[in-house]
This record gives sequence, structure tokens and C-alpha cells, in this order.
Amino acid sequence: MPPLNAEQAAALPPVDHPLVRRHRDGRRSLYLSPPYMETIVGWNQAESQELVAELTAWASQERFLYCHGWRPHDVIMWDNGWTMHKVTAFDIARQRRVMHGVVILGTEEIEPRRPAA
Repeated sequence: MPPLNAEQAAALPPVDHPLVRRHRDGRRSLYLSPPYMETIVGWNQAESQELVAELTAWASQERFLYCHGWRPHDVIMWDNGWTMHKVTAFDIARQRRVMHGVVILGTEEIEPRRPAA
């Protein structure tokens, strides 16, 4: 994804997210969105970008990837909150791409619980 221009970046308010999320069953996942991550809280931008690049390289190793070979009528679903994903190039003049999004509201906590102070 190309870097955001100044207008696009200004339209996105800064938000803090945990770098590691905990699943209900106790497993953990990295929460990475490299194009949108500026800094890790308490780190400078250079250190943050270096760690994000290292974690992204680790998380996108071949052994963790799924690349779908599309056939007519295929349907793919994923959870944006737990899955890194990106679109691969396709020929818009020859290939039709239909996407639908769904947002499910809930009350389940997704951030790691912090000990009470």
C-alpha cells in the first residue's frame, strides 16, 4: 500500500492499539497494520518502524501465508481484527471483484487486560 498523503493522514485520528492481542483461549497474536502504524508508545519513530518491519517480516513468512487461487463463485471470509491481509494485483478489465463487508458489534474485550493499579 502506498504511503498516505498529508490529507489522508490528517483524516485518520491517532489511536493507540495493543501490539499483542490475547485470544479468548489465551493464545496471542500480533496486531500489525504497517501502513498505518506510526510509533510504538514510548519509542521513537525510527525504533518503532524498525520493530514493525521486523515483526511484519516474521509474520509474513511463507509458512504463515494463505494465497487463494480464485475460481468462479468462491467466497472468502476473514476477521480483520485477527488477520493481516492484502489484495494481490488483478486485471480490472478482465476480472470482476465483488466485496461485501460486515461489522459485528459486541462487548467482548479485545485488548489485553491490564492489572488493576
